[in-house]
Amino acid sequence: MGHTGVHRWRVPAILFAILLGVAGCTGSHAASRTAAPHTGPVPAAKPTSAAPTANPATDAPCQFKLHIDALPTWARQGFGPPFNGFPYVLSSGGDIVGVLFGTLVAPPPSGDEGANKVVWVAKDPSAGELTVDAHLVGTAQKAEIGDISFGPSHDDVPTPGCWRLTLHWLGPTETVDVVYVSQR
Repeated sequence: MGHTGVHRWRVPAILFAILLGVAGCTGSHAASRTAAPHTGPVPAAKPTSAAPTANPATDAPCQFKLHIDALPTWARQGFGPPFNGFPYVLSSGGDIVGVLFGTLVAPPPSGDEGANKVVWVAKDPSAGELTVDAHLVGTAQKAEIGDISFGPSHDDVPTPGCWRLTLHWLGPTETVDVVYVSQR
């Protein structure tokens, strides 16, 4: 991505941060330059008929943290400098980065409205395939994201809220919380 591509992502990164504030997230920590964990209410969702992946009574609260600092050095391949124009999330073990291209919305956009694009990057370049399970934090609702390759993917969920993505790959299983906002 050239110099022009970097400027194209600065405005969506700023808009994404503003939308997260509207969605109930709190301010940022100056030292880490990450957004604070999502602490607002999670919209109620109807449980699916499938077996639950989480126990709402014991589910950990949303741990969403949007990083707006520079991408880790191991996650920069394919991105042009400066490396701080890309909002991203970091997995629980710190081995996988999900670069968010715009605001993630639920239900997913259709047709020409865009897509929920995430670029997944593994610290280990031989990481293989990635399988993603998702559940809405605090509920039994889950979504099928399935098998995706590291790199660009479309990660859609049916309802807005904080979704815990469980990442299965050649390394240890990791999780990452991602907030989807409501389509207007």
